[in-house]
Amino acid sequence: MKKSILSTIALAGLFGVTLASAGVPRYVGELADGQIYDREITIKPDAKWVNVRSGETVKFTDVASGRSFVWRFDTPGSEVFDLAAFAPRGSLAEQHLMAYVGQNPSDNDD
Repeated sequence: MKKSILSTIALAGLFGVTLASAGVPRYVGELADGQIYDREITIKPDAKWVNVRSGETVKFTDVASGRSFVWRFDTPGSEVFDLAAFAPRGSLAEQHLMAYVGQNPSDNDD
């Protein structure tokens, strides 16, 4: 039992170090309920990037794999990261897809 817990802690630490050294933001959001989302983006095989807003929940449907997942973008500001690093395995047909996360206009105090 102790060995399992220590292995999990070590793996989590290694993952955190890897993300930090790769320049990936610390927190970019999380997988969300597949039934509730703000919009859907269909990913074609030649797609290289998507534009989304912080606070937005997006359903991604990949044409090549036929799979989909829903992601809630929750970043403190504008970020750029490889969504494939966080998407469920195989859901993006193993392609890299850069997510450009912009600030949500409703978050402005103007």
